Amino acid sequence: WETRAQPGRQPVAVFAIGRDGRISGLAIEKTSGNSYYDQAALRSISEALPFPPLPAEFPEPVLTIHLGFNFAQDRG
Repeated sequence: WETRAQPGRQPVAVFAIGRDGRISGLAIEKTSGNSYYDQAALRSISEALPFPPLPAEFPEPVLTIHLGFNFAQDRG
């Protein structure tokens, strides 16, 4: 992230996890202003697949996630 992140300009990705753990609608909801950083954020989600199925207790058919990627130089 270090070579792509710009202070105060972190991307937010959005996607939905279905009952079976598959994702859909993966996209950048808020751009960082750096397309390489945005694509790296999307790739990190894709590389985390597969997700586990949603718990039986979860009442909805999908879980929508809005995931912000925050870079801090002291944490990496």
